[in-house]
Amino acid sequence: MICRLVDPAARRRTRSRRCHTRQPSARPQANLITAGSISIGRRRRHGRRNCAPSNLGRPLPGRAARDSAPILAKGNLSVEIGVDGSIDAGGGCAIRHRESLSAGCLPRATKGHYYRPLQSLSNGGAETMRNLKINSARLWESLMEMAKIGATPKGGVARLAGTELDGQGRDLFVKWAEDAGCTVTVDKVGNIFARRPGSDPSRLPVMSGSHLDTQPTGGRFDGIYGVLGALEVVRTLNDAGVETAAPIEVAVWTNEEGSRYSPAMMGSGVFAGVFGLDEVLAKTADDGGILGQDLKAIGYAGEETPGDHPVAAYFEAHIEQGPILEAANLPIGVVTGAQGQRWLEVEVTGQEAHAGPTPMAVRKDALVAAARMIDLASRIGHDFQPYACATCGYIQSSPNSRNVI
Repeated sequence: MICRLVDPAARRRTRSRRCHTRQPSARPQANLITAGSISIGRRRRHGRRNCAPSNLGRPLPGRAARDSAPILAKGNLSVEIGVDGSIDAGGGCAIRHRESLSAGCLPRATKGHYYRPLQSLSNGGAETMRNLKINSARLWESLMEMAKIGATPKGGVARLAGTELDGQGRDLFVKWAEDAGCTVTVDKVGNIFARRPGSDPSRLPVMSGSHLDTQPTGGRFDGIYGVLGALEVVRTLNDAGVETAAPIEVAVWTNEEGSRYSPAMMGSGVFAGVFGLDEVLAKTADDGGILGQDLKAIGYAGEETPGDHPVAAYFEAHIEQGPILEAANLPIGVVTGAQGQRWLEVEVTGQEAHAGPTPMAVRKDALVAAARMIDLASRIGHDFQPYACATCGYIQSSPNSRNVI
């Protein structure tokens, strides 16, 4: 859970504030903690922020517990609260104790939710930290360098899964990851994991990533932004000399796009146990390629068993791939759900005949029938707006001759 501390006094110096606690529900409880000019939590409507306490240690049953709880003192910073109660802070903030806050502003304890007092830092309870900013120029340069592999005339990328170009993109990522001090492993379905070690080897890694493969006319940011964005976080931590407690891993998933091999999300699907490994490795492409053999050919048929790689958390940054945020002039959005997808492969059988002498009334034209199905699917999508989508993006016609029905 990521919470951001802000200084609302810069905007509302005369406005009084009070603490808010939501009632228990099926979702994690969300409370607002205010300390002087500090609020911590996720943004709610009307400019407030909420922070879900999660199960972070001992309960706070009442005022006595609240009176003894340490708090975050004033400053602007980001705070990450781990599920084990650990707290990482930055941005010129000190971690201090309860005395700097009136007891009335601490959140009330809620059944089933716990807080763990903040631990004093090594210098005796107060240490100044700072927010870290990535090197955006370096990230952009990496994106542009990767976009050269499989570049298309219109400025996009064609880097299909399992091809030589896919192998070149993987090689470049692995080089960059190793240059950043990461240890790289590959599993049997070709998923890549680049690990930056943490100070506590018993902790599971925090993972972020996406994919390198593209559509035949793909964009230069689709998938790769999530991979190289995560790598840039690792580089930034290195630049700042920051050692995290948990390892950080950058993941590259095999065949997320589902263009050359079907279905999509094969690598992550095997990792999650949705697809079987042998089933996926046997998938064939229209050009005759077989995924398992193609991975060996490009050098990315690893030894690690997919899924035998537990993680503490996974985050993925991704471009929107649509026009909604841009139309609303919004730079970023948070995913609140995903479309339920169903892929259908339909085979329509007709009768071949010569286009000239065969009367229209006796034709059995499979292509015409398929065209009507495509039109109907599109109309169904339009009928269930704003969320439904219906697409026919792949068609093969046989014998595919202009003079044959």
